Amino acid sequence: ALYDVLIELQDEDYPAHPNPTVTSKSLRRAFAKMTKHQADYIMRKTVDYIKRKSTSVDLGLSDTVRVLSLLKVNVLRTTLVAQEIWDFLKASSNSEQSTTFASIMSGEEEEKDKAKHQLALLGRVAVGMPT
Repeated sequence: ALYDVLIELQDEDYPAHPNPTVTSKSLRRAFAKMTKHQADYIMRKTVDYIKRKSTSVDLGLSDTVRVLSLLKVNVLRTTLVAQEIWDFLKASSNSEQSTTFASIMSGEEEEKDKAKHQLALLGRVAVGMPT
């Protein structure tokens, strides 16, 4: 059956189908007992196999090593950038907290609050609102 057809097609000395291009009609000519339905089935399955094979990517060992090394480099680079951003944000946050804490401890924050309160009072007086 199909195995016999495969063996006859692969015979190097006397191949059943010597042409490199295979059609349903040429298969029926090469194998006299093959029906049109059988030849069409073989052609359809062959086309499906070729389509599946062409969409799959065969990676060798060297390709795999190359892809993994590129992946490692990109991960390390991304980690480094993320760490730099984290350090910057942490330093920025700490400096803002330190500045606020220092101004509170020195009494500057109270002076700012008093100035804001006085400006608000002046604004109310200017508009004619009660204080």
